[in-house]
Amino acid sequence: MNIRLGGHAPRLVILTMAALIVALAAVLALTEAGYRQRADLAAQVSQIRDRQTQVARMTQALTEGESAMRGYLISGNPQFVRSVEESRSRAAGLLTSIESNTRSLPAEESARIADVRRLVEQRFAQFDRRIELYQSGGLEAVRSETIPTNEGIKTMAELRGRLQELEGEESDALVSALGEWLRHLRRERLAMSALTVLSVLLVLVAGTLVYRKLQRGASEASALQERVRMGASELEALSSHLQHVSEREKKALARELHDALGGLLVATKMDVAWIRNHLERIDPAIELRFARIQKSLDQGVDFKRRVVEQLRPTLLDNMGLFAALRWQFQETCNRASLKGSDELPELELVLTSDAAIGLFRVAQEALTNVLKHAHASAAWLLVAVVDDELRMLVADNGRGIAAHASAGGGQGLASMRHRIMALGGQLLIRPRDHGGTDVAVRVPLARVLAETATEEGPRAA
Repeated sequence: MNIRLGGHAPRLVILTMAALIVALAAVLALTEAGYRQRADLAAQVSQIRDRQTQVARMTQALTEGESAMRGYLISGNPQFVRSVEESRSRAAGLLTSIESNTRSLPAEESARIADVRRLVEQRFAQFDRRIELYQSGGLEAVRSETIPTNEGIKTMAELRGRLQELEGEESDALVSALGEWLRHLRRERLAMSALTVLSVLLVLVAGTLVYRKLQRGASEASALQERVRMGASELEALSSHLQHVSEREKKALARELHDALGGLLVATKMDVAWIRNHLERIDPAIELRFARIQKSLDQGVDFKRRVVEQLRPTLLDNMGLFAALRWQFQETCNRASLKGSDELPELELVLTSDAAIGLFRVAQEALTNVLKHAHASAAWLLVAVVDDELRMLVADNGRGIAAHASAGGGQGLASMRHRIMALGGQLLIRPRDHGGTDVAVRVPLARVLAETATEEGPRAA
């Protein structure tokens, strides 16, 4: 099958799919029509079988009535009379059921069933007459009246003939219904085969058109995917660059605050102390003002120190990551009255600047989330070197990660993930078994160790 795609290819695909839908609709309609016809045939066959069963039971009821009548005439046991009445009741019920199932039959068969009812009633009337004769004159009275006329034999023979005719008609009707069922199945099979072949052809045509359309657009999709990949890579590089620039600016700002503002505050504090010491007599109100100024300067120096440490921890540059993490964790726990427990290696690793600040910021953000959202009473900080990985865990016993996420902080979590991914590591945030949250970090040592780390080795913290 060779189909050329031109400018009308989309229209041809639509037309082919429409034809396929029409074919499938025709299959469904044919299937539904066949189902309904089979259901009607099944109901017809079921009615015929029911009538056959009822006719057979009618014959059995009459035979049982004859046997009970003979048993009564021979033994005179009233139990046989009750059996005759039971046969009469069963025969009457069967006749009613047969009549209700033959209302839609031809008039000839309905007349034959009416004739059967007449004969059945006549036969049981003969039974009643024999019982009366037996009860009044015994077996001789019955023989003297019934044997010469042979009325019972004639009635029973005629009744059996009618019942046999009914059985034959029902058998013919059953054979006819089954034949119609088979003919319908053959017609439906042929129609379904034709529609199936048509559907397969339409599917092949549509599949060919779609496949060639996809083939023609494969290069465009590949190019688009490549552009998306390059865009994602550029965004990742841009994000890393922005974080690097941000950290550099924070470091410069921290240095300016420490050198300039710190120097001004310390000089001012020393000048105030000198003035206070060189005044001979000081009014109490002025003494109070001096004390306030001194306290404000102390608070300013402390505030400057905390701001500088938040911008760029001096311990991180001077002592290393582990010392900075220990100080940050203890400072956070003391400020928030948390029960803190930390476990870090005694020997510092010589890490790259980006790795040290990245890991520190992740721990800092995790501790900030503990303070803001966790409502915890205790926190833990664990750092260890396992095989060729540096692992860090910040945990708390607060209300869990679901509560953290609902309280916000999505940008902070995204920033943490990006910092760890930039180091080639993994960040896992998960709820703890007994409440709280674990923030687990794993980074390969080869990506975080400085070039001189191998030569220098670990250093004491």
